[in-house]
Amino acid sequence: TMDQGGDLGWASAKVKVAIGQNAAVTAGNCADDPTAPCYTVTESDTAWNVGEAVTITTQGCDNGDATCTVTVTVLNDRDGVTLDTLAIAMEN
Repeated sequence: TMDQGGDLGWASAKVKVAIGQNAAVTAGNCADDPTAPCYTVTESDTAWNVGEAVTITTQGCDNGDATCTVTVTVLNDRDGVTLDTLAIAMEN
């Protein structure tokens, strides 16, 4: 959930997901391409707003292990700026 800052237009937003030690890939909007990783938004407007949540969907750890780390990076692709990076412990 975005908790501060200004709106980020979806045309400028890029969500990258790395599962375990794998290289990061760009997640698409699940409404356009439901193959994982992808993201779902809580509002259908053209920007990510303060208070709006984004849910990331993956296909598990991809390595046969019971757990792995999923790293999510949100970028403003237009400005070339990393806005946030979050590491999440995930169970298969």
